[in-house]
Order: sequence, then structure tokens, then C-alpha cells
Amino acid sequence: MQDRAGLEPKPYVAMTPTQYGLGAVRRHFAQVAGVYGAVRTTDVEPVRDLVTLLPAGALRGLEVGCGTGRYTELLLEHLAAGSSIVGVDACFEMIQVLRRTVRPNAAIRLVCGDAAALPLPEGVLDFVACFNAVHHLHLDAFFEASTRQVRPGGHVFVYTRTLEQNARSIWGRRFPGFSDKETRLFQRDRLERAVAATAGLKLLGVQEYRFARRAAVDVLETRVRARAYSTFSLYGEVELAEALECFVASVRPGEVEWTDENTLVIAQRTTA
Repeated sequence: MQDRAGLEPKPYVAMTPTQYGLGAVRRHFAQVAGVYGAVRTTDVEPVRDLVTLLPAGALRGLEVGCGTGRYTELLLEHLAAGSSIVGVDACFEMIQVLRRTVRPNAAIRLVCGDAAALPLPEGVLDFVACFNAVHHLHLDAFFEASTRQVRPGGHVFVYTRTLEQNARSIWGRRFPGFSDKETRLFQRDRLERAVAATAGLKLLGVQEYRFARRAAVDVLETRVRARAYSTFSLYGEVELAEALECFVASVRPGEVEWTDENTLVIAQRTTA
């Protein structure tokens, strides 16, 4: 287990909202790849729930935006024996971390690149899943590509925090500027409309989750300094330090309790 010093990030190059394009997203994750897994929370509940919707037997899946594999191995553990997953991420450094840490015998193939451009025959996958990464993608293109890649009856899952849920989070409520800067997240109705607008894809349901969280204040400070959320990369160094000071002053010393909210979008391919 890493000690707290091991979680301290390398010197970070902050960026402005206008600079935050695709290249900036990759640059951010390249800089935080080494500590990312240690400063983010992984929720097992949506994985358990989506697996219950899948058919029995060995399955082939694709995880888009797999990062350092927080959900990749967890997902494979919940699938039937013989299942396999292709994990795709645009950030080379994140993929390299996963390559070093993934179990040697895990049926996981890792690809650095664009999931929509994978040379996969149409309809070869049983499911496509995206965990906490869809706001970094072109939403409509993601659903269109995923629909082509899964077989008829195959599923597309998106696990994310909506714009509304983000505003109600501890960061949205207490961290100065967080909600104003984070404009990339989608509203729930935008996610639903994107599914409805995708030919051959239908919405099966939307599951919302509420998680009771608890952490020491210094742990939350470490997450901010490590840019656990890419939103923090939109702050300049001085701005972030001032916002963190205000945040710490707004919570009680010791442990902090709050509720996180997330959404699971469940869709299915309907046409051959």
C-alpha cells in the first residue's frame, strides 16, 4: 500500500477551460496516471447490476475509457468464466499503468486509441460499458459506435455522474467554482435523448445510485492536490490553493460525511 507521500502528484501543468480540448484531457490523465487508482472511488454496485442483465455464459465486452483499470478487472470478476474484455483508453500512460498491474492471466486486451475506430467486425460484442468517462467523449458518436459493435440484443452501459448530481456533490456544494467549471457532464435527459436518437438502440432503463461516503479531511485534500477529478485541472495553481483553503474551512475537522450520486444508463441494440 502506498503511503501518503506516494500519493503526492508530480508538478502539474494547469490549463484553462478554453484549452481543455481532447489533447488537454490526455495531458491531464498522463500527469495523474501514477496516482489515479489510489485517489478514486470504485463502486461495485453498478457492476453487479449490469451483469444481471447480461446472458449466461462466456461474454465478450468492451470498456471505453478504461483508464488504469479500476472497473476493468472488477467487471471481469463478475462475468462468467471464459469471458473477455477489450479495454480502450486514449491515454497511453493510463494504459501503461494497467498493463503493469493487471493480473497476468486476466482475459483483458488493452488498446490505446479511439474505441470508435477499433477494427472490430460489426456485432461481435455482447456489451459495451463506459464508467465515469463518457463526458470526455462525443456522446452521440459513442452510442452510434457502440451500437454497431454489439450484436443484436447486446447491451450498452454508461455509468456517470450527471450535471445535476455533480452540483449536489460535496465538491459541487462546498468547493468554490467546481460546478461552474465542470460543464462537460451531461444532464440525465441529454443521455436519454442520445439513446433515443441512435438508430437501432433502445433505452431499457436508468438506475440512480446514492452512496454514503466518509473520509478524513486530509484524504480529501490529497485528492484535490492529485487532481482526482479532471475538473481540478481547470484551476490555476493559486486559484486551486485558495479554493482548497476555503473548502477545508467549510467542513468540520476530522472525518467528513457526504452522499455521492451516480447514474447507470442501460440500453440495448434492437436491430440486426
